[in-house]
Amino acid sequence: MQGDGGSPLDPEQTGALQRRLHEAAATKSVDGLKSRDLRDACKVFLHAPEPLIENADTTDAIFQQVEVKGQRSAVFALVAAYIDGFREDEQFAAFAKRIRQLLGRWEGRPISPWPELEKSTGLFDPAKSPKSLAAAVLDGGRTPAEILGGLGLDTVIRQRGRLAETAFIEATRIVASKRGLSAIPLQARIIDWVKDADGRLVFARALPEAASALLLPWADADPPPDHRARLIEVLQSLGGGDPRTKPGAWRPVREQAPQAYAVLMRWLTRASVFQFFDIVDRSLARDPAGRTMWAYRRRFWTAYLLGEEGAPMIEEAWVAFGNEGARLARQAARENAEAGLAAFGNQQDKSETHAALIMRVGDWTVVDWSHSAKCNFWRKGTKGAPQLYQTRYPAGTLYSAPHSASHYSPSTFTWQKNFAEIIEEKRFFVERRSWRPKRA
Repeated sequence: MQGDGGSPLDPEQTGALQRRLHEAAATKSVDGLKSRDLRDACKVFLHAPEPLIENADTTDAIFQQVEVKGQRSAVFALVAAYIDGFREDEQFAAFAKRIRQLLGRWEGRPISPWPELEKSTGLFDPAKSPKSLAAAVLDGGRTPAEILGGLGLDTVIRQRGRLAETAFIEATRIVASKRGLSAIPLQARIIDWVKDADGRLVFARALPEAASALLLPWADADPPPDHRARLIEVLQSLGGGDPRTKPGAWRPVREQAPQAYAVLMRWLTRASVFQFFDIVDRSLARDPAGRTMWAYRRRFWTAYLLGEEGAPMIEEAWVAFGNEGARLARQAARENAEAGLAAFGNQQDKSETHAALIMRVGDWTVVDWSHSAKCNFWRKGTKGAPQLYQTRYPAGTLYSAPHSASHYSPSTFTWQKNFAEIIEEKRFFVERRSWRPKRA
C-alpha cells in the first residue's frame, strides 16, 4: 500500500488536493478538473486530513462529475474507497447511497461486476453487505478468500479492508451464538478466515471477537478433545502465546470478552491439572505403592477441579516439574499435539522426578507435590506465597509455606478430610503447621 490508505498520494499531497476540491465545489468549478484529479479525488474521499465525505457540496459535485464524464477509473476508485474504508455511520450511509444511485444510472462503458453485485448481494448497502458476506463465507464450500473474491473483494488489500473486517465480526457473532457440536464446522470457517498464510491474525483488532466465536459455544460443555486442542493451538498462535505466560497480549480478550477468556482459562487449568497427574503416573510407573497412594490424590483434586458437591473449584493451576518431569511433559505435548501441555515451570525444591501442582482454590494458594512431599498452604495475602505461571521456581519457593500437611495418616481418608476442612474454612490455623476446629 502506498501513501495514505492505498492512495498514490502522501498525506501532504492528499490534503492539498482535498482543499483544492473543496474550493472548486464552493466556486462551482469542479467541471474543470482533469481526469487524473477526479480519479484521485475519489480515491481520497474518506481520507484525512480533510475528507471530502464531510462536505455535502463537495460530495455532490464529485459524484455529478463522475457521472457526467462517464469516467470508469473514478467509479472504481469510489468502489475501492467504499470497500477499504467501510464504516457504520450516517455520513458513510449517505456516501454508499450515492454509489448505489451512480451504479443504477450508469450509461458509460461497462463497470462490471459492481452493478451486478449490488443487485444480487446489496454490496453497497452498509446495513446489508456485512451480513451477506458473512453468510456467504459461513455457508460456502470454497475457501473464504475464494468466496470473497467472487463478491468483489478480490485483492489482499480488499480482503483485509474494513468491509471484510466488519463482515468477519458479523460472522463471529453468528458463531458465538451457537452451542455445542453444531458450532464445529462454523468454527472451522472462522479459523480459515481469520488466519493468513503464515498463521497470523488477519484482523488485528478483532481478536476478542475471534476468541468469542471459538470459545463461547463451549461455555456449558467441552468440545471433543481433538477440536479443543485445535482451538487452543489456533488461539495461542493468534493471541501471541499462552495467556498464562503472555498476559499482556491477551488483555483485549480479557477485558472485552471476559466470558470467552474464562472458557480458555478453564481449559488450560484442567490441562495443567491432568498434565500433573499424567506425568506423575509416568514417573511412578515402577513404584506400585506410590501409584496406589497417588490414585487417591488424583481423585481428591479432580473433585476440586470439577467443583463436585458444591466444593470450591480450582480456579487456576500451574505445574512445576523437575528436569525429568519436564522431559516427560515435552514428550507428552508432542504426542498429544496439544499446545497447552507445552507450558509449565521448573522447580528446584525437590528432585528431578518431583512435580509440584500450584493451585488457587478459594482463599488459598495450594502446592501439592508428587511422591512423598507434603502439601503446602498459603492463605490469600500471605507474604511469600508463590505466583502462578512462573517459568522458574528457586529452592524454597514452593516448599516454605506457613502451613503444610502430610498425606500419611492412620486412616486412608483422614488426610483428605483434613485438606478439605482447611480449604473449605472448616478448620483454621492458629500457629505454624497446626490447626483446630472452629468454635461454634
